[in-house]
Amino acid sequence: MFKMELKRAVCNYRMLFVVILSLLLLYLSAYNTILSSSWFIDQKADDLSKESIEKLFEFGKNKYHIWTQSYLYMQSLFILIIILPYASSYVYEKQKGFHYFSMIRAGTRKYRMLKILSGSIAGGLALIVPELLYYLGLSLIARNQLLHPFQLMPAGLFSDLFQTHPDLYIILIIGIHFFLGVSYTAFAIGLTSFFSRTIYVYIIPFVFYLFYDIVISSTKSFAKYAITPVYNFMSSTGSHIYDHIMLFGVFIFFGLLLFYINYKWVLKHG
Repeated sequence: MFKMELKRAVCNYRMLFVVILSLLLLYLSAYNTILSSSWFIDQKADDLSKESIEKLFEFGKNKYHIWTQSYLYMQSLFILIIILPYASSYVYEKQKGFHYFSMIRAGTRKYRMLKILSGSIAGGLALIVPELLYYLGLSLIARNQLLHPFQLMPAGLFSDLFQTHPDLYIILIIGIHFFLGVSYTAFAIGLTSFFSRTIYVYIIPFVFYLFYDIVISSTKSFAKYAITPVYNFMSSTGSHIYDHIMLFGVFIFFGLLLFYINYKWVLKHG
């Protein structure tokens, strides 16, 4: 049953749309910040020598430089990327009535647990599948060269790791994004379980994110628990890794709590 729910949450056109959109945003960000001035230059220009061209290529065709410049647009839309697979799946199942058949087969309680688990994993995968594909693509076509030092480097947590083991640092970033996607989707599922109108499933998690980050970022003591710095891990300088882990735990806890309260409410009131 879990495998079926996870497959339904991940293997669909909605996830494909998310992957394609994310890859496009990653590429456009890199293009506007670094690729347009290095990959697509006129190599026959009179004012460019072979040495200067090689310097441009060393800078602009470096896989790790490109990676650091690839999140400009994603940082504005990552919450929508996280919630879109779950929200679209929820709306589709409700319109088709599939959730009734699943509840009959597995029981309401088990179905709910499978739904929040598979939906949360789908939220994490929505962030990291495009990143993994993008990383593999860069590894194939860009220069996998360690520069000493790199001219473009992260400034956030564990940024020193980037200088010596940049691939390991990139894997760390992808892992952080996965747990961010999992935890916030779990919270979004619990939060929206109280609303029957499908439009709320899309709007409420995003509005909550905006409100939460604005409020908590305005308080000096709690700004480290904002959501956006977790995604912007490469430039997150005001927090520690355990702050992010605590945030993940809080979102998962309240997501499960809200989902359970809604479950009890439905059993009592229908």
